[in-house]
Amino acid sequence: MKYRVLALLLMALGGWVLGQTGSGPGTERVAPPRYPGGYLKFTYEGVGPGGTQLKTSMEISPLPDGRYEVRTTNYQVADATRVQPSFFGLGWVGLGFRVREAEQGGLDLTGVSALAQLTLTPGRTYLLPDGAMFQATEFGQIVGISVIYGIYTHGDAPNLRLELAWVLEGTVRDLLPFYPYARLVQRASPTGPFDTVLTEVRLTEFVRK
Repeated sequence: MKYRVLALLLMALGGWVLGQTGSGPGTERVAPPRYPGGYLKFTYEGVGPGGTQLKTSMEISPLPDGRYEVRTTNYQVADATRVQPSFFGLGWVGLGFRVREAEQGGLDLTGVSALAQLTLTPGRTYLLPDGAMFQATEFGQIVGISVIYGIYTHGDAPNLRLELAWVLEGTVRDLLPFYPYARLVQRASPTGPFDTVLTEVRLTEFVRK
């Protein structure tokens, strides 16, 4: 299945509330890992197609009776042509409706999940399932989380690439609905430069107690 980065973030965030997604983007729709308990808050900010400004956050607080209070906030600034009603923060794409690749720049992210089985080293290129590839570039930190940056591509979409940060620690990775950094970039032709940013999303807050 092909997703837009912005829509995938909203879909994954909704999945934490409804308990319907796997442990991260590109996985099958199976039961998510059991929430380990405690307090959690994270916030993502970004820019989507057409300059749409995005800010979305989730806060999970334990209650005395053993249940959890879950608060989600979604904020967007967009022109009238991009405004649409939503359900639990999900637009039509997030609810499972596909968008044609020619219109929105679809990229198959299924292969990304295979990174969890690898020991990643900067400067190396990793061949992933179904014609995907990940070029690891450097280690880094995003709001205190250790990551490795890299470039993800897929043979079915040669004019697209996803510049992303992959969380190195699995227990932290399972708490997040999306990569802590992702930028989807397009080029006009197979030999041209990647110079058109379609979507850019960054984790700006992560609190775990």
